[in-house]
Amino acid sequence: MNEQYQYFCGIDVHLNWLQVHIIDGNQFPVVTRKIRNSANGVKWLMEKISSLGDVLVVMEASDLAFPLFDALLELENAHVVVTNPVHNKAIAWAKVKTDKIDARILAELGRGNLLSECYVPKQPVREFRALVRTRKTLSGHRTELKNRIHGLLRSRGIGLECTDWFGKAGMKAMSETGAFRYRQI
Repeated sequence: MNEQYQYFCGIDVHLNWLQVHIIDGNQFPVVTRKIRNSANGVKWLMEKISSLGDVLVVMEASDLAFPLFDALLELENAHVVVTNPVHNKAIAWAKVKTDKIDARILAELGRGNLLSECYVPKQPVREFRALVRTRKTLSGHRTELKNRIHGLLRSRGIGLECTDWFGKAGMKAMSETGAFRYRQI
């Protein structure tokens, strides 16, 4: 048993709901509740956790978990752990899988010190990484669209001599070839 904490909280995070299960050191349930994943719900959860002694809070890694993670870090009596869902085999192999059971198992894994803890970078680093990921995704979409246009023009027998079809010279060449004209069939 994890002796340094008096309470263990498992949270199954979803878009609209948080399933919360808090147990004490003897595995007696203190709270089992489904709350809204909203400002009021998180406020209630933070007040509940701050009213207890030392609490180990466990949740699985997901994009939805990080805003809650950041909020819970403000509590002095809580140690927040994000776990790798792939390594939580007890949850993955459960025959009956519900949010309530998942939250309870997370709390029990925390109590038994059986967690596969993830490194969670600070919020500015996560935000920067999200920007880089979004830029990469959008750049990929832009390339895909340009390739589709190239394919469409080639399928109509339109070939351009310029190297950059989407630069000034390429746009001028496309307009001269009639590539931009709408034809009714």
